[in-house]
Amino acid sequence: MPSVQPRHSDGAVTPPGAAQYAGPSYLKAAYERDNPDAEAWIDCGDDAGLVLRAIKAGWSRILFNGRKTVTERVADICAQHHVEIRPVARLSKAPAPNSPVRKARKRS
Repeated sequence: MPSVQPRHSDGAVTPPGAAQYAGPSYLKAAYERDNPDAEAWIDCGDDAGLVLRAIKAGWSRILFNGRKTVTERVADICAQHHVEIRPVARLSKAPAPNSPVRKARKRS
């Protein structure tokens, strides 16, 4: 079962990509079984279809990063269903400018 990882001060977040391979319904059932009194965020990445499936599965907190026009439409749908939506906060995969990793890459 995918674990739920804390990333927001007001709830836990499903791991990136978990909604794509496990599905919003499975994640919702698994999380409610393990944490019946808490609410979590489902990370839908940039997949608007996953957002719609998450709404149908009963998620009330959704993370989504899509193009501006898609995000506006998805946000409108979420508002109609009283679902909170926020952008996905991702850590940068690139090393910092002065990091040992970047310096080692320059030497190679």
